[in-house]
Amino acid sequence: MHNNWLFKDGDRICHYRVAAVLIKNNKLLVQQSNNEYALPGGHVSFGETSEKTPPYNLSPIY
Repeated sequence: MHNNWLFKDGDRICHYRVAAVLIKNNKLLVQQSNNEYALPGGHVSFGETSEKTPPYNLSPIY
């Protein structure tokens, strides 16, 4: 089980997340979920580094 970095302050929640900018053939890769767009990436889990997280999360789509 992976635990993500999570910060709470009252009703506010912040996840420690990293993202990557991937451009191919002059097009930007984005992901869509619930009519929202975001750069691909993911949450950083305990024991992971920011540098290691993007390739791990992008490997299925890149």
